[in-house]
Amino acid sequence: MITATVRYKLPPHIDYAGCREQFQKTAPAFREVKGLISKHAIWSDSGWAGGVYQWERVEDAKAFYTGTWLDGIVQRYGVKPQIEFYEVLAVTDNARGKVELNQSIPRSPLTADPLESHEHNCSEAFRRIERHILPRDVKRAIGYIEAHLDSPITLPEIVAASRVPGRTLFEHFKHYHGLSPMGYVRMARYRKVRERLERAEPEEQVSEIAMGLGFDHLGRFAVEYRKRFGESPSETLRRATKQVS
Repeated sequence: MITATVRYKLPPHIDYAGCREQFQKTAPAFREVKGLISKHAIWSDSGWAGGVYQWERVEDAKAFYTGTWLDGIVQRYGVKPQIEFYEVLAVTDNARGKVELNQSIPRSPLTADPLESHEHNCSEAFRRIERHILPRDVKRAIGYIEAHLDSPITLPEIVAASRVPGRTLFEHFKHYHGLSPMGYVRMARYRKVRERLERAEPEEQVSEIAMGLGFDHLGRFAVEYRKRFGESPSETLRRATKQVS
């Protein structure tokens, strides 16, 4: 048996109620996930959320935590999750009055990072979850937004791409993402900035990358960036350039 912990920092616009609504809405669909024994969806008043998963095999877990599942987490919360795997050595189950001891040797290394070392081949079960969750108009709008993050984006353009009235699109975004279409644009741009900072060349500057994605007021940008990711843009850039050098 394998235990996996998944955690991520929630963006400021998602509070306890929004997190609870999302977790409770998606919980039944996890019954279809291959190899999953149980999942506990968790939230902390420190602003972190995620899940504690019990898996039959680490291979099933690592296959699940990539592809569509990962894309959904990044789109919804604007950050990549922190994932750790643990081999379960003993279980004390007071509800059933049992103690179970693991006598086996782990068949697979648990330390590899599933976000880097495994193919993005998420299970078909989670693809069904995503298709069920997001309406087509939201998917079309997100597709347009993601393809135009380097350019000015207006609400009428997003509405036109979604092929539904603006009020309908706004309601769907609030229901499924907890923010407006333009709020999603802002979240996606912060995510894109972070991705580019993490892949930056030594000669690149924070201001160059941020302004290239429409952040003209660098002071406000830096403050909001720290709130979202727990570090300053320059700290992200220094870590990236240090790895390159």
